[in-house]
Order: sequence, then structure tokens, then C-alpha cells
Amino acid sequence: GVKFEAWTMPQGINNKHTTVIKSNDVCISQKSKQKEASWRFLKFLRGVEGEKLYVAAKRFPPTLNVPENWTIYLDASLYPKTIKTVNEKIDQYYSHKLPLRTGYSAIESKVLPAIQMALLGTKTAEQALTDIRPDITQIIKQDSN
Repeated sequence: GVKFEAWTMPQGINNKHTTVIKSNDVCISQKSKQKEASWRFLKFLRGVEGEKLYVAAKRFPPTLNVPENWTIYLDASLYPKTIKTVNEKIDQYYSHKLPLRTGYSAIESKVLPAIQMALLGTKTAEQALTDIRPDITQIIKQDSN
């Protein structure tokens, strides 16, 4: 019953260069009317329980430091042993490459640790993102020309 939307990111006010990739990076809009429900859902989705579901379904490799999840990917004889071939076929027929947004890697290197801090409870989401905002703003400003 909660409405949500997906947007490409990151993008500055005057810059229309974006990068779209298969990603599980998530955020809550400042304009969200369901911030508390959204935060509860995101904490579950990107926390230990949610990641366990994603990894068990082979949707993506583990991103949190949970050793039990890594063992699923250690045996090359088990599914998804053909994941590279399958992805290449999907890419061949259903996708196209987009240019990598200048500064995307620099932004990602700031955002991912901030998200981890929020999910692990070492900082609130607001504080973690407030701390990196000046750096992100500078990267977007510098690379949006």
C-alpha cells in the first residue's frame, strides 16, 4: 500500500548525464510521505535478512561481511555456473551500454560507506548522508560542466 518510484542517479540540476546499471543502491526521497515505512523496508532489504534472501536467490553476490553468504558463491560447479553466459545473452538482446557518468565512481565511493554506517547503526541515515553531502555536491558541480 506504499507508493514508490525509481529514479536514475546521480544527476545534477543542469546535468542530464546519468548512469544506469543493475544496482541495489536505494534511497528515500526528501519529499517522501512515507519516510518511516520506507526506512523500515530499506533497513530490512539491505540488512542481513534482506541480503540473505537476495544471495540465496542468486540475485547478486554478497555485499555485507556475512561469511555464510559467501559460501554460496565458492563452488563453481553449482548454479549460477553459467551466469556469465546468461548475462551476455541478456545483454545481447535486451540491453545497451550507456556512457558512464563522469564522477559516478567518486560518488559511489562516498555513498556506499555512508549507507553501510546507517544500516549497521553506527550513524543515523541523516547524519551519514549529511556528512558526505559537501563532497557529493562538489563532485557533481565539478563534473557537470
